[in-house]
Amino acid sequence: ERVGHLLLDAELARVIISGARRGKQLTYALFDRRVPPAPARERDEALDDLTRRYFATRGPATLQDFAWWSGLTVADARRAGMGWDHLQTKTWTRMSRGQYAWVGLPQDAGLKLVAVAQRLPAGYAFSGLTAAWLLGLDVSWSEPIEVTIARNVPVRARAGVTLRRAALAESDVIRQRGFRMTSAMRTVCDLGSRRDAVESVVAVDMALRAGLVELAKLERHVHAHPGEKGIKRLRRAVRLADPRSESPMETRMRLEMITAKLPLPLVQADLRDATGNFIGRADL
Repeated sequence: ERVGHLLLDAELARVIISGARRGKQLTYALFDRRVPPAPARERDEALDDLTRRYFATRGPATLQDFAWWSGLTVADARRAGMGWDHLQTKTWTRMSRGQYAWVGLPQDAGLKLVAVAQRLPAGYAFSGLTAAWLLGLDVSWSEPIEVTIARNVPVRARAGVTLRRAALAESDVIRQRGFRMTSAMRTVCDLGSRRDAVESVVAVDMALRAGLVELAKLERHVHAHPGEKGIKRLRRAVRLADPRSESPMETRMRLEMITAKLPLPLVQADLRDATGNFIGRADL
């Protein structure tokens, strides 16, 4: 333990620095040998470079985020040119009130999720169709972004976000792509209990086909939570679900046939001749 403190002191004093790995072994190197000397810079010039690099690599962010990260003040950031007028130029993209990202960052769903996550309290979880998208299900990216917050967490409405107040146990939360989101089981139960009777079955079918959940576990969940909100809709969706369904359109067609009181369709049925030899498979 004493050696660890000595090494830390040496790093803080710029005597040593982390060196190249040797297999799994960590090494140290002399600071002066590993870090080449740099010309002296004026404080304002160095501050300007630090501020721009932060926003270019860690955005979206606010001036307050930069001040917390750097240990400097918001006034320092503004002196470096990161004031209101500068943020209104084409160099920056406004994500929300007071929150900006460098225009060179990929303007994709990931950036939007980062922006929303930064504006939410610690107990949030992306949910619904947003969670389904993160899980890799066959759903299109859609907005507003869906978020579930525990009932006892104080939070106001957010632009571009649909907030759902519900019980949210940590056992129902996982991390995917660096984001907090509802687990596969919780996501399927949430989507399967929605008011759209067709799309709720579509969501369950997709999750079953992808192997994210098992039909038996969904049935046990429904049986164990008889009074839960939306459980009747979820029970219907689970009853109509078929893991052999290979696409959302196939599920919708199958449900149309059931609604029309036609004979129950067989999904991906094997066709065999009179002697039992396999001929082919009939798609729905």
